[in-house]
Amino acid sequence: MDFTGNEAQHFTLTLLILGIVYVGVCFAIAWVWGRKRKVGFLLSLVFSLMLTPLIGVVLTLSSKATNKNIV
Repeated sequence: MDFTGNEAQHFTLTLLILGIVYVGVCFAIAWVWGRKRKVGFLLSLVFSLMLTPLIGVVLTLSSKATNKNIV
């Protein structure tokens, strides 16, 4: 692909927006489910970022729930 001028800027902006959305989805998965599980927030976030958000959800939900009441 040979992008020049405006096409290159559009492509770069699209990749930036998709990257932000991807990281946001991974963060939401870790925040909603990960912090209530034994794997914790950070490991859940790493699973989601390094693998895929879908696999991150499966691995996070397969972990045991903690007894902490997090509001």
